[in-house]
Amino acid sequence: MIVSCSDNTEISDAATSINRKEYIKYGKKLENPYAVKNMRKALISLKEKSKSATNRESVDSFADFVIDPNYLYVEIAPTSAAQEAEIKQDSSLIVFDYPLDYEFTDQVLDSRPQLAPNEFPVYYSAIKIDSELASESYYQTLEQLYIPEEDPYFDDGSTIQNRVDKKIIQKRQLFLD
Repeated sequence: MIVSCSDNTEISDAATSINRKEYIKYGKKLENPYAVKNMRKALISLKEKSKSATNRESVDSFADFVIDPNYLYVEIAPTSAAQEAEIKQDSSLIVFDYPLDYEFTDQVLDSRPQLAPNEFPVYYSAIKIDSELASESYYQTLEQLYIPEEDPYFDDGSTIQNRVDKKIIQKRQLFLD
C-alpha cells in the first residue's frame, strides 16, 4: 500500500485485491442527508428560523409537520441463488454491491476479489417501508430514511412556501367573508 501526501489512502498498483470484507476501511464514511435524524434536525432548524420571521403564518405552517421514516436503508444478504434472482428481477429495487454511506475510489472497488461460486454479494439499497421486500427476512436495516419526494404531503407539487401562501389567502378570505 502507498499512502499519498493527502489524507486519502490509495491502493498501490501492486496490490492485487482487497479482502471483500475489509475494503470498507478504505472508504470515507458519509453523513446521510436522508437519515431521519438529519431530516429532523433540519426541520427543527427550519422551525427556529421561522419563529424569528415576522410572519406568524410561516411558523404555523411547520407546527404540525412531522418527519416519519418512509424508507429503510438496508443491507441485503441473499443466501441462495433464488433470493439473489428475486433481488435482481425486482425492477423497483436499485441495489449496489457496496455501502452507499461510504465514498470509495474506483480503484478500491475494482480491487475487491471475485466471489467464490457458492458466495453471494451483499447488496445495499433504500426500500419503501411498506414494500414487499420490507417483509422479507434476508436483509438488515442500517438506518431509517425520510425521502421528502416520496411523502404524500408533497404530492400536489407545491412548496412549503406555496402552502403558507395558500393558507394566508384562505384565512384572509374567511376574514373578509
